[in-house]
Amino acid sequence: MPSPLVFCLLSILSLSGLLGRATSQPCLYNYTIGNGTPIIITTSDPVCLICFNTNNNMWAIAGGTETGISGAPYILYVMTPEMRFIGGPTVGCFSSGPMNLITSTVFIVAPAVPQVITYVNESDTLNLVCSKVMTASESAITLLGQSWMDPQRNTISNLSTYSLPFVNRTAAGNYTCVTKVVANANGVTNMTASTLVVVYYRPTIVSQNSSVYMVQGLSVQLNCTFDGIPVPKITWTYPNGSVVASQPRFLVQSTTTSTSLTISSPVVGMDNGTYTCSASNIRGMSSTTVQLFVQAPVPPDTPSNLVVTNAASSSISLSWTNGFNGYSPLVSVLISYEVDRYPQEGTRNQTFPFGTTATLIGLHSNSNYTIHVRLVNAAGLISNPANITQKTVLFTPSSSPTPNTTSSRSAGCIIQLCTAMWISYLCAVWFNSS
Repeated sequence: MPSPLVFCLLSILSLSGLLGRATSQPCLYNYTIGNGTPIIITTSDPVCLICFNTNNNMWAIAGGTETGISGAPYILYVMTPEMRFIGGPTVGCFSSGPMNLITSTVFIVAPAVPQVITYVNESDTLNLVCSKVMTASESAITLLGQSWMDPQRNTISNLSTYSLPFVNRTAAGNYTCVTKVVANANGVTNMTASTLVVVYYRPTIVSQNSSVYMVQGLSVQLNCTFDGIPVPKITWTYPNGSVVASQPRFLVQSTTTSTSLTISSPVVGMDNGTYTCSASNIRGMSSTTVQLFVQAPVPPDTPSNLVVTNAASSSISLSWTNGFNGYSPLVSVLISYEVDRYPQEGTRNQTFPFGTTATLIGLHSNSNYTIHVRLVNAAGLISNPANITQKTVLFTPSSSPTPNTTSSRSAGCIIQLCTAMWISYLCAVWFNSS
């Protein structure tokens, strides 16, 4: 076991917080300590430290009193990137045979930029500065230079600073600082750290329809789309200027890019007017308006261009053109008719789904029909009729059926046979009498 002095040294080093616990997880980077060569760590990921002397059965990382299987890796957790440079902690391992503590000096290089996220207002100047990764006194590390890359990975500056005046919203994205370091015999190492640039800009907002017409009693939705960073706060106002608050008849719903105001059962004279949708953030405010016209429902217009497209003995096909719906969607077609030959039948009605064609069936042959076509809207109002007269075609029975030639032939054969037998009988009587 190591001497009390060694344990004291290990305990002091453990207070640095650099050393973790033993782990069986694979490491992306392995570093060997105890051979006297300074160690340059240029990653902010956990790394494995391997003891130089692994010939004995027991070993431990300085900074702790744990022991492990010979050669087993221990994790060294590197400080966060905000710690610009951490140099010179002594890390060592010892064997369980001769009480021998062998050490190496570890340099941890963790480059970073001053801000993880950089905020800039549109039209202002964007300033980015790479972090300092070392001091001149560390002879084991040589800084070659720093540069900046834009979000498309194009080099935009060969200096540690970058300035972009009159920033617009397209400048947002991840910018990368590249630091080139020579770590003694390890050669040149490129280390990168990025900052997310967020550009604040004034909202823009547009309405999908500047004017909306809706029949009284049916729900209507007013819609707007918007843009802006930070995400704007949305406000709807009534025609009288007061702010809309969600209630049973008025419902406001918003996402990060759109907003809607749903009005249930709008009333003529009460809900008509100009509604305003506003978007605001720290950069300013924009607004747009939607004019709502609530109409009392009226009957639809009379169908036009009513014609007969086909007439048969028991059916008549019709076609027409729809007109104004009366501020309410058309939902069905009502067709009534009378037949002159059968006045006792009166007026008959047939209802068809909304459309521009229909066929009446089950009609009398060779009869004059007077037909009336009306449109029905969702408010239950019916248009005046479009009228037309049409006669059905005379029913003509099909031709007489073709004689069964097989049956005729059979009958003929029977007659011929009977005739032959009768003649034979007469001949026999005559022969016997003679």
